Amino acid sequence: APIPALRAALFDLDGTLADSDPLIAAAVVESCAHYGYRLTAEQVLPHIGPPMVVMLQRMLSIGPEWAETITGDYLERYFDRFLPRTPPLPGAEALLDGLHARGVPMAVVTNKYEDPGWALVRRLGWERRFEVVVGFDTTGRGKPAPEPVLHALGALGAAPSEAAFVGDSPADMGAGRAAGLRAVIGLAGRKAAVALREAGATHVVGDLDAVAALLAEARGA
Repeated sequence: APIPALRAALFDLDGTLADSDPLIAAAVVESCAHYGYRLTAEQVLPHIGPPMVVMLQRMLSIGPEWAETITGDYLERYFDRFLPRTPPLPGAEALLDGLHARGVPMAVVTNKYEDPGWALVRRLGWERRFEVVVGFDTTGRGKPAPEPVLHALGALGAAPSEAAFVGDSPADMGAGRAAGLRAVIGLAGRKAAVALREAGATHVVGDLDAVAALLAEARGA
């Protein structure tokens, strides 16, 4: 179904606009090894999506305090050596440039903490594209809760019926649907299309060029 109006576009960051998942996994492997947990990147990759402290609790079957300790180590490593090497995903630049040229306000809604979110946006040269970055710590709730999405919409002054959210995980889809967005667009790849639809996607596409084509059909601001 077409998207009838587009007055705000929200995006997940890791795995949606930025090819960061392999680098996140590598940093997690290092931090876990430092604390005696032997993992491979292949074991870590399927777990990426929730806030890091939540992901570590689930993946390692540990408590929140120990997960916070490992997360602190991870953030130091990630900021220092991994985030600076993160490239954009194919089609990201053209998609964001096209929406910016149409005057569509944009926000990032990530399960990263807000500071690393902004750091990656700046690393990719997109700080003038995005008016707001909402992180896990911005509202104290991570996706799939609707609060981060609603916070971003409030900052952009847009209603859910006028907004699209693009992400690559079931948590993204769930947050978009829980917030009542008209369009919740899933990028099939790391997660199967069926999982994205079951979580609440209204549209599932294969790449960012397809996202651009879908959003181009919507009326702009």
